Amino acid sequence: MEPMQYTVRGISPSVDKRLREAARTSHKSLNAVVIDILERATRLRAAPHEDLDWFIGGQGTTATADAEEREAQDWLDDLPNDLPNDLP
Repeated sequence: MEPMQYTVRGISPSVDKRLREAARTSHKSLNAVVIDILERATRLRAAPHEDLDWFIGGQGTTATADAEEREAQDWLDDLPNDLPNDLP
C-alpha cells in the first residue's frame, strides 16, 4: 500500500517551533518527526522508552541530578549501622 499524502494548515507558531526543534535535535526531517508523532498518537508505533541511566548512575547526568545523588548518598551514610533485625 502506498503512503498517503497530507497537507496540514493552520499550524501555530509555537507548534511549528517545537516540531522544528525536535527535528533538529533528533537529526530527522520535519516530515519524519511529524510521522513519528502521528504513528505514536495512533498507537501504530510505541513511544521510545525513557532511559534509566539517571537512575542507575549512567553517563549524562546533570548538575542537579549529581547534587541530588550526593544528598541521597549523604542521607544513607547517616543511617545507623546497627539497625534492629526485628523490624516488621
